[in-house]
Amino acid sequence: MDNINKTNRERWNALANANVEYSQPFLDFTPEQAAAYIFRYGIIKDVAGKKVLCLASGGGQDSVAFGLLGAQVTVMDLSDIHQNKLNAVARQLNERPRKTLGYYSPAEKFAECVASIG
Repeated sequence: MDNINKTNRERWNALANANVEYSQPFLDFTPEQAAAYIFRYGIIKDVAGKKVLCLASGGGQDSVAFGLLGAQVTVMDLSDIHQNKLNAVARQLNERPRKTLGYYSPAEKFAECVASIG
């Protein structure tokens, strides 16, 4: 890793450890709040079923909102602290029941699909 990347990672890790506002995921978002957040500028429309890549995701505000709106979200962040937080957010969201899945969680539906294969 070159010095610029190393310095950036160290700085973002320090900010993540300090729990600055933009390093906190929106775990209490409802789908309605997620829609208001993502669609606030009128540029992005329906994201359900779309693949979304969130780079330099910080606390994961965008990734949580996109996921609640039905997008398939991949998240990457330079800060390993942020990435660990984002991985924990993904686990938490995958255990949350969804209306679109008949009030099952994505993890439960995935397990059901795997079990049905044999």
